[in-house]
Amino acid sequence: MNPAQVEFLAENQTIQITPNFSHDRLYLICGEVGPFRPGIPVQVPLWMAINLKQRQKCRITAPEWMTVETLVKIKEDEGQSKTFTPMPDEHYMVTTQLILGAAPHDIANTDEIRILVKDIWDMRIAKLRSSVDAFLKIGGSLAKVDHLTPMEINTVRPFLPHALDQLFRLRQVWRKTLPTIRPNKFIQQAYNHREMASNSPDPSKIRRLISHVRKPLVFRGLIESWPMLKFSQNDWDNLFRQMVLECRVGSRNSRGDQPQWEGESDNIKCTYSEFIKWSENSGDVCNPEMSSLETDKHFLYYGYKYMKDIFDSEVLRMTEWKAFGYPEKNGAESTFWMGTAGAHTPCHYDTYGCNLVAQLSGRKRWILFPPEDTDFLKPTRVPYEESSVYSRINFEKWIGTIPNISGTHPHVVDLVPGDVLFVPRHWWHHVRNEELSISINTWLELSNDDQEARLHESLVKFLVAHTCRNLQPNVVSELLNPNEEDMTYADLDEIQNFVHYSFKALKDNEADGRNVPEDVDALPDEPWILPVVCNESFEPKVKKARSADAHSKIVVLDVVRAFCHPRVIETVSQILKNEFKT
Repeated sequence: MNPAQVEFLAENQTIQITPNFSHDRLYLICGEVGPFRPGIPVQVPLWMAINLKQRQKCRITAPEWMTVETLVKIKEDEGQSKTFTPMPDEHYMVTTQLILGAAPHDIANTDEIRILVKDIWDMRIAKLRSSVDAFLKIGGSLAKVDHLTPMEINTVRPFLPHALDQLFRLRQVWRKTLPTIRPNKFIQQAYNHREMASNSPDPSKIRRLISHVRKPLVFRGLIESWPMLKFSQNDWDNLFRQMVLECRVGSRNSRGDQPQWEGESDNIKCTYSEFIKWSENSGDVCNPEMSSLETDKHFLYYGYKYMKDIFDSEVLRMTEWKAFGYPEKNGAESTFWMGTAGAHTPCHYDTYGCNLVAQLSGRKRWILFPPEDTDFLKPTRVPYEESSVYSRINFEKWIGTIPNISGTHPHVVDLVPGDVLFVPRHWWHHVRNEELSISINTWLELSNDDQEARLHESLVKFLVAHTCRNLQPNVVSELLNPNEEDMTYADLDEIQNFVHYSFKALKDNEADGRNVPEDVDALPDEPWILPVVCNESFEPKVKKARSADAHSKIVVLDVVRAFCHPRVIETVSQILKNEFKT
């Protein structure tokens, strides 16, 4: 169950109210309630109690356990016990939030109760996290835990099943019940005896170039030693074997004004072999989840996967970034992307660092825009994903052509196997597979610029986390990207500390007098480097007035989007720096 479903169950439990109106008995799906008579207590579902309270039709009576004395005793018992103690209500946290939010004046000692419940929750979540950590470290596969509530279980739901799945796979490898995930003999020999070409550039020279240049570049011939670059389809099949891949399913016919957000997509599970057979229309895919998918209407994307989570250390060492001046980086600091034709990500820029992307198989089109084009690309933090600023423009309208967006300067490049693209800091990019494609990337930290970015990110996170607490579940699902669902229950004190430490790190950095490196205008005239040039410039146009039938009512997500706009966050950051000058 997700948090919204848990809240739905909590709202169905009964609670006592004292109505101030008369009404006959009501016959609901969940049973009979009433009759209602002024001043006579009656039991009703919690959702009905809240609805009546909002219309000032009743007074809510607190559950027996919702007193300071009872909660103090529960807190003491929980603190003294090494295991989880029984809770008086399996939805105690949700029930408290709902009742105190709707009827704070009906309940005595509201503030004390809210603090005590939060303390109990924090103690139990800390105990749960330490238990899960110990469980994973010993390689356990089965555990019985009593007295956990549904919402507490939900806090570990996003990662625990995946972690257990990884442990299960490792045990299979150890017991040799499945073939090990290792490169085949031919690839292993190539890996052990790889050599860089004699005319390869000095890695320190490339690292310095990456640290200074502010325009996208394509490097060629620098990853010829990577074994994966020479992989055949059979090699990839041997690498993945029976590994289960969780893939995003998207539409190839998305031509509306809005991008196809990740939260609007479905997910399926398949093996690599099924993935390839489906993409080739071989017709012998037995996976029922893929039976209704058509290659000309859908795409599959197995993307943004940390390699350390899916491959063993031997495979991770096959990905090295030392030719670019980063010998400390390998597959453990890289992410894996594999998608069928048409797979794409909405246009966005990364708030942290810069990016190196190695194309291993297939052809992938990158459309990049400089940071100066930001205002013309309609930036948004809705849906929210840490470190990603999205564009509200749907680039799928321009498949095969250069996007004609007023005021922008698109740079278009098609990557082929062996190419490595350098994406500078804050450059927008829309990425689309022109055919079945595999690539690997790594993010490079920029210590000077990233201090400012971390403060900006902490401010956005602060606003989003607080806003989530007061929104309906369906609105929260629109606000958050699927990988940020736990933001609703994030520790607000931790986020406040994130803001504080980000601000302190920025001030310390400025006090040290560290300067941003100057841009490099002249690039070396070498065969291994190719600048990505601007294909066409589009002059800014006079903004047209909104049509009468256009969306004109301001809704909550419009307000969040405005407050999280990069210009607003920059202004807030500057105000804080001026306010707390040392």
